[in-house]
Amino acid sequence: MARAVGFFRAIYRLHRTEAAVLLVWRDSGFDLVVPAQKVSGVSVRFDLAGGDLPAGSRLVGSMHSHGGFTAYASSIDEDDEAELEALHIVVGDFDRRRLGYSAAIVVDCTRFRLRRASSSSGLGVSPSHPTTGCRR
Repeated sequence: MARAVGFFRAIYRLHRTEAAVLLVWRDSGFDLVVPAQKVSGVSVRFDLAGGDLPAGSRLVGSMHSHGGFTAYASSIDEDDEAELEALHIVVGDFDRRRLGYSAAIVVDCTRFRLRRASSSSGLGVSPSHPTTGCRR
């Protein structure tokens, strides 16, 4: 997580744009891949058909930044995530002292928002609406 956040912070400081990384499982551990992407201050787009994944790796998640904006999954984010059963994380508030995070898991065309639970009880999971446009 620290590597991805460091990358997002550097991109935001240099270009004031969003950025994305992919979380992959390779060999016996997790790794990050930075796909070719088109970015602006309010969006990031990438296409997985371009062969950005290393041979032998499996895509298990996506992470992207919202720069100085709040971390949340926009309707565009939710639509993009609907096609990829994986963990999805948004990091934001880079202009503040404390970063914001938003996370969800998409399984079988249903998006489950992860929320930070109070005190030591860990993460909570709450199902969102079934994702529309799922091709299954």
